[in-house]
Amino acid sequence: SPIPADPDSIVNLEEVHGRLHDTDELRFGQTGQAPFTVTFKGEEFQFDTAEVDFSVDEDDPTLEVLSESELQTVLRAKNAVGVEMLYADNNMDSYHLQVKLLNMLVPDAAALFDTNGYRVHSGRWMRMTAGSKVAPSPDYMYVIHAVNDNEKGTDSVWLHTHGLTRCGTIELGILGAESDN
Repeated sequence: SPIPADPDSIVNLEEVHGRLHDTDELRFGQTGQAPFTVTFKGEEFQFDTAEVDFSVDEDDPTLEVLSESELQTVLRAKNAVGVEMLYADNNMDSYHLQVKLLNMLVPDAAALFDTNGYRVHSGRWMRMTAGSKVAPSPDYMYVIHAVNDNEKGTDSVWLHTHGLTRCGTIELGILGAESDN
């Protein structure tokens, strides 16, 4: 979900949908009402949009990638726009398309919250990625978190992923990992 620099730019979803337009990469079949259709790299996708209630804790460690002005915009935000779509066989192309759609819908984004991948990208990253002909590295699609369990007096760590479910697979977890292994 992108967070707009100007909150008024996403108040009217019909106006937001009006930003969808054909490009040299994207061909829209239906943009008047959901579900929307778009063809990207020869594959047709259906997607829908929604206004999303938004709030974030200022201590959220994922916010560290944002500049001070982006951070202040994000902390004041109350709404965002989300795009829901099923991914095709090529997960990276699907992810790239989703970023392109989000950028088209909210071109002035201060930040992009990837709720499935539990990470934040700057608006600049979103615009640069959307403008690229090449999909971003798979590293942007998921994260691996490590959670220490110091309360039990061990150096045990729980490793787990965020972001793999959008690819049609389960999230992975490793319990009880220690520095030896």
